[in-house]
Amino acid sequence: MNCSRFSKICLNKSRALALLFLFYGLASFAQETDCGTEDRKAEKYYEKGTDRKNSKGERIEYLIKALERDPDYPEANFAMAYIRIRDNVRRGKPFDKAKPKLIKAVEGCPTVHAAAFFYLAELEMLDGNYGEASRHYKQFLDFNEEGDDKYDMHHDEQLVKAREQYQLARFFESEYNNPKSFDPEVVKPVSTNESDEYLPLISPDNELMLFTRRDKLKQNPRGTAVKSARVDYIERFSSAKLKNSKLLDQGSPLPPPFNEEKEQNYGGAAVTINNKEIFITICTPGRNYVNCDIYTAEKVYGVNPRTKEKEWYWDELKPLDETVNTPKGWEAQPTLSRDGKTLIFASLREGSKGIDLYQSKRQPDGSWGQAMNLGLPLNTEANEKTPFFHADSRTLYFSSTGHLNFGGYDVFYSKLNDDGSWSEPINLGYPINTESDEHGYVVSTDGKRVYYAAKEFEGQVQEKVNIYSFKLYEEARPEKVVVMKGSVRNKNGKVPENAEVNVRNSVTEEVEKFEVDSIDGNYTAIVTMEEDADYVFNIEGKDVAFNNYTISGDIDTSYMDVDMEVDEVSLDKPYRIDNITFKTNSASLSGNSKSTLDAFAHYLDQNPTMKVSIEGHTDNVGDPESNLTLSTERAFTVMEYLQSQGISSDRLSFKGWGAKKPLASNSTEKGRAKNRRTEFVIKSK
Repeated sequence: MNCSRFSKICLNKSRALALLFLFYGLASFAQETDCGTEDRKAEKYYEKGTDRKNSKGERIEYLIKALERDPDYPEANFAMAYIRIRDNVRRGKPFDKAKPKLIKAVEGCPTVHAAAFFYLAELEMLDGNYGEASRHYKQFLDFNEEGDDKYDMHHDEQLVKAREQYQLARFFESEYNNPKSFDPEVVKPVSTNESDEYLPLISPDNELMLFTRRDKLKQNPRGTAVKSARVDYIERFSSAKLKNSKLLDQGSPLPPPFNEEKEQNYGGAAVTINNKEIFITICTPGRNYVNCDIYTAEKVYGVNPRTKEKEWYWDELKPLDETVNTPKGWEAQPTLSRDGKTLIFASLREGSKGIDLYQSKRQPDGSWGQAMNLGLPLNTEANEKTPFFHADSRTLYFSSTGHLNFGGYDVFYSKLNDDGSWSEPINLGYPINTESDEHGYVVSTDGKRVYYAAKEFEGQVQEKVNIYSFKLYEEARPEKVVVMKGSVRNKNGKVPENAEVNVRNSVTEEVEKFEVDSIDGNYTAIVTMEEDADYVFNIEGKDVAFNNYTISGDIDTSYMDVDMEVDEVSLDKPYRIDNITFKTNSASLSGNSKSTLDAFAHYLDQNPTMKVSIEGHTDNVGDPESNLTLSTERAFTVMEYLQSQGISSDRLSFKGWGAKKPLASNSTEKGRAKNRRTEFVIKSK
C-alpha cells in the first residue's frame, strides 16, 4: 500500500523519523556479541566504525570497509543502517537504503539488537507494508536477549510505541486485505447542485428524511455602495417525504418554530418513533464562541397561533435544562432510544479532555436526569461525536478519533449488552472509513442502508456537499426490527380512552408498550425480532375487549401497516381469540397458541374483577357428538392453561358447543375454518 494514500498515518517520512531518532537514539553498539564475523580485519574495521572518537566520516569509511570484507556482517549492517537513517532524516532525504541493511542484520543474526526490529517495523509501517511491519513489531516485543548492549537507552519508550503500532499494523493489514462492500450513490432529489445538504436523519417509521440545507446569504453593508457583496451562509433545517424508501421531493425548510432567527443554525436532530417529539441542535453565535444546545418541541393538535387554523403543528422550541445543556459547553447531535427514554448526545464541556458521548434518562415526570459520561469503552481521551442509536435500541453508531482508525474521524459501532454495558467498538472498515474524516452516519430502520453527507465522491472533490447512501454489509447491521403502524378505532370510529399497543415476546415474555395517540388514534410500534419467537400485539384501553394480532419473528418484512378495530367490553357477548390452534382431532395446543394465551392472561390480570367463560366451536365435519366432546375438551384445555398462568379458577368457566353456532357456511373450507374457533364470553366486569 502506497504511503502517500494515508497521509494522516504516514505523515511526512523525514519528520516522522526525525522524531523517532530524537527520542530513540542508540546508547552504543555491541562490542562483544555472537553476531560478529570470522573475518578479523572486518571486525577491526567495525570496531573503528563504532568508535565515537573517530569522526562521522571516518566511521562510515570503516564500516564500508568492514562490509566489503564481509557483506553479511550483522553488526556492521545494523550500524551502517542506523547512521544512514539518522543522517538522511536530518538532511530531509530518502532513507529507504537503510532497509536492506536492517534486513541483512536481522536475517544474519536475529539477536543483533532489539532496535533493529523496531526501526525496520517503523520503516515498513511508513511504506505501508503493514504485514511486514506487524511481524517486525512482534519480533521487537518478543526480543528477550540478555545484556544492556542489546537495547536502546530508551527501550521502555520504544516498547510503549511498539505495542500501539503493532495493533495498528495488524488492523491495517486485516482491513486493507479484506475491504468491505462500499458502493455509495447520490440520494436524489434531496441532493442538489445549488446548496449543501448534510446531517441526514431517516425517521424511525421510514416516512421522513430530516436534514440541514446550507445556502449562500448575500449581505450588502448598509450605507455603502460596493460591487462585491460579503457572502455568508445560512442553514435551514429541512424535511422531505419518503415512500417505500424513495424520496418524493427535494425537501423544504420546516415551518416555525424552526428556522426563525437568521443568526441561528439548526441541525443534528432526533425524533421519537411517532414523529411527534423532536430534539434538535441550535447554535447561536456568541461574543467569543458559538454556543450550541439541545432544544425540544412537541407536535400538538389545536389552533395554530401562526396560521389560526386548527391543525397539527410544532409547539415552541425549548432548551433542555442544565441537566443536559451546560452554560459554557457545547451540546449537540442528539439521538434517542426507540422508547424515547434515553437521550445520547455529544458534548464538549468543562472537565472533559475532548468531545465525549453523554447519556441522559427521561424521568417519570418527563424531565431529563443528570447527563452522565458514557465512559469506556465508547469514549477515549480523544474525540467521539455524531452518535446514532438505532431503533433496535441495541446498536450505537458514532465517530471517533481515539479508537483504532485509518486517520481522522472513523465510524464505529457498539452493541448494548443485557447488563447495560457497551461492547468494544468495531471500526466499520475500509473503504467505508479512510484517512479522511467520516462522521454523521445514520442507518435505516431496516438496517440495510447507511445515509451520510460528504463533499467527496468516487475519489473526486465535489462542488457541493451532498447526501449519499450505500448498502451496509451484514455484520455491521443492527438487530432486525419490524415497524408496525396504523390506527386504532372502535366500531363507532372513536379512539379508545387510554389506549396503548402491547407487544409480547413469546420467548422472553417481555412486554413493550407503545402509545396510541388520543387525538388521531395513530400508533407506531417498533419491535426487535428474534427468529425463534412469536410476537403478540394487542390493544389495551378503557372498556376495550381483548384482541390480538400475532406475527412470527422470522417474518420477511420490515414495515407493516395494520389498522385495528377493537370491540368494547359487553356482557354475554362472545369475542374470538385469534391464533388458538390445536393438533388435529386433539385438545393439545399447537403453534403459537400459548403466546396468545399469555397475552390473554395478562389482559385478565389487568382486569382483576372480570369473569369469563371459555367456549369452543368446531365445524360440522364428523360426528356431532364427537365434535361436541372435542370442543368441550379444547375449551377446558384453554381454561386450564390460563389457570397455570395465575388466573383464579373462580374467574373461569368453560363450555363446548360443537358445530351448533356456526359463523359461516360449512360448505366451503374458508367457512369451516372460520367456524373452528375459541371464544371468550364476559360474564361479569
